[in-house]
Amino acid sequence: MKTTTKLQSLRFLSYLDTGNDDNDDNDDIYVESSYFNGIRDFREWRAISIILPAISGFMAIECLALCVDESIRGKFPSSIAITLYIMEALVAPGIFISNFTLTFIAYRIRSMPFFFVRRSRRRRKKPNDNEQLEGGQQQDANNDQEDEDDEIAAEPLIQPKVLVIGMRIVALVQLVLSIIVNFDVVWSDADVAGRAGWITVVMTKTKDWNPSSLSHVILALLSMFFTSISCLYFAVLLWRYGNELSMTIYTSIFNPWMTPLVGAVAMFAGQMLGPRLFPVLSNFGICVHQLSMLIIMVEIRKDLGKSVELGSFLGAVWSGEQMSLENNVNEETEIDPSTLETTKGENRNDSSRSGILWPSSSTEKEDHTIINNSHLLT
Repeated sequence: MKTTTKLQSLRFLSYLDTGNDDNDDNDDIYVESSYFNGIRDFREWRAISIILPAISGFMAIECLALCVDESIRGKFPSSIAITLYIMEALVAPGIFISNFTLTFIAYRIRSMPFFFVRRSRRRRKKPNDNEQLEGGQQQDANNDQEDEDDEIAAEPLIQPKVLVIGMRIVALVQLVLSIIVNFDVVWSDADVAGRAGWITVVMTKTKDWNPSSLSHVILALLSMFFTSISCLYFAVLLWRYGNELSMTIYTSIFNPWMTPLVGAVAMFAGQMLGPRLFPVLSNFGICVHQLSMLIIMVEIRKDLGKSVELGSFLGAVWSGEQMSLENNVNEETEIDPSTLETTKGENRNDSSRSGILWPSSSTEKEDHTIINNSHLLT
């Protein structure tokens, strides 16, 4: 079995941890070791740089609409109302996908386990029943390798590209749900959906609501509630990364990596109030969370900048070792045969004193084969 390491530039989150397909006929293992060129090489990072300012702009327009008197707001054209509803529907999925991507970038660039994702080598193909192994040591070694492969294969593993696609599907479902609620596709009754928090749902006994209106209010809160819970989880992961895994060491747990947790708590608390305070405080909590994400983006960029330096250093070392090995091979192949005979004669005289004898006849000479050092990398 041969293992080949391939060094390549990393530009996409979906293609981390690549290896052989399970249907390959050969037993060799190919491992692609990726290094990081720069934060701007990521299309996902560029997408976040657009999504987060866009969400802030949507929130600013929504707050401006709330400041306008209700009598004036009722005179707005229908196109403006439709635009506001669509903007509001984009907020929850945009926050969710941006938080996930930032956390995913921070963990996966450093090859750390994240959300059931493990870095795993492909399981080696087992020999067929008709294949016989020669030698007890070789059989023991292969058994140990099979046990190790079984342990690796037993780990919970989700392919990174499957996780990324799954999260995008969840964000799309959130968008569809928000559009259905905002445009009253199913419900026609005028209620407080989108203008009241969870405390209103809890105090339904004091309200004269029908079940349809109650379900409308719950579904209006469901998308942002799921986003808030997810952001709390991602914030804890980022805080753990900053305390234990970051390349920048902080002496206290109260460091900039804690800011997403504060923002997520503020966003979650803003979804709990009644109709009088919900429109203002829910938007305020989202704004606090957006500010915390700007702070964490600076920290991630700083941390990944140091990873760039480390990746460039390792890439230079890898290239230098390869060139050095090639030069050594070329030097060994260009040695003059007469020099070898002279050196061998001198060694024969010296080794006779120490009891080491060189072979005297040509039939007893060993075949000294120059090993291609490039195979040592595999």
